[in-house]
Amino acid sequence: MADIKSGEPFGLDSAFIASIDWDLALSRVIHDMRSDFIFAPHLRLICGRAGQEVIKQLKADLKSGAFSPSVPVTIEVPKSQGMRVVVPSRRGGPPFSRPGSILLPNDRLFYQALGDQAAPIIDAN
Repeated sequence: MADIKSGEPFGLDSAFIASIDWDLALSRVIHDMRSDFIFAPHLRLICGRAGQEVIKQLKADLKSGAFSPSVPVTIEVPKSQGMRVVVPSRRGGPPFSRPGSILLPNDRLFYQALGDQAAPIIDAN
């Protein structure tokens, strides 16, 4: 079996951390969770009810150089073609499942914040 590990710890410059609109990143994460491939209402509840605590902990980890990205949560999600439905489908394919992954709240918030910082640079070029 493969040895699954989190990433190596690292941090970011305090000025860069301060330049991030963390509330905007959190609101985008919560909005995007509605379309997740894996239904995980408990993670949306964490972001919705304890989002400021997630931000606070993430910022502290980044400032101290202790942030370590986690491995995504991956499960097998059944394909709709493999399930018995009232209206038959014309699409073919194997009636099994496919893997689906989601990130834990602190990782998701971090990647959203980085994306928000990178978007204007990408748009300009």
